[in-house]
Amino acid sequence: MSDTLLEVQGLVKRFGGVRALDGVTFDVPRGIVQGLVGPNGSGKTTTIDCITGFQSADGGHVRFEGRRIDRHAAYQRARLGIRRTFQTLKVFEEMTVLDELLLAGQSFDEARLIDEWLRTPRLRRVERAARERAVASLALVRLEDFAGHHVHELSYGQRKLVALAGALMSEPKMLCLDEPLAGVSPRQVDEIVAVVKNLRAKGITVLIVEHNVDFVATVSDEVIVMAEGQVHTHGTPSVLRDDESVFEVLLGGR
Repeated sequence: MSDTLLEVQGLVKRFGGVRALDGVTFDVPRGIVQGLVGPNGSGKTTTIDCITGFQSADGGHVRFEGRRIDRHAAYQRARLGIRRTFQTLKVFEEMTVLDELLLAGQSFDEARLIDEWLRTPRLRRVERAARERAVASLALVRLEDFAGHHVHELSYGQRKLVALAGALMSEPKMLCLDEPLAGVSPRQVDEIVAVVKNLRAKGITVLIVEHNVDFVATVSDEVIVMAEGQVHTHGTPSVLRDDESVFEVLLGGR
């Protein structure tokens, strides 16, 4: 099995006459945490959107486990093992945390409509397995004690972790986190650091878009710095501290 999980080659995305992505190329090795940083407008979220299928690239290729996926729909990429979270919160506030996760995982369950009608043994097996995945997902995000709480009872940061746990219900190989710290209180940052480390220890490859450079430097094995729709630098987190050109990029100077 190749050590490279994701390959992005020459990715181009245009919005009118503007090139949001202009030949973006990088690899993500299996089992690492990869940070993706850059100033506003550098193309970070657009890159995530094109990898996960929420936008179609105008050029270039995306390969996952050696298989070209840039023509696949988002749900097809999810079934291959790529899941994501969003900057804006997408959860059902009135559900319990457990029910939110069971709903999030429903499209990946193997039960059929006839199983629902007849309450077959297969349906019971599927439901039992889903609950076990939900419990395991909540443990990964450190919310196992909140399974019976309604989502609206949780803090904003905890609700973001519920959304992350929902993405884990399909047991993904790669998880793309789009600004996981947005709107989160400073005291919860350490909790999210611990969650990302849990994901890595579980063998899940993580690609993180985030403005908080200290957080990215803390959790990442490798870092990609983007500027003007291109990859400016790709290296270890030390480039965030030692490379003067990266300082200029992050301040919007390039």
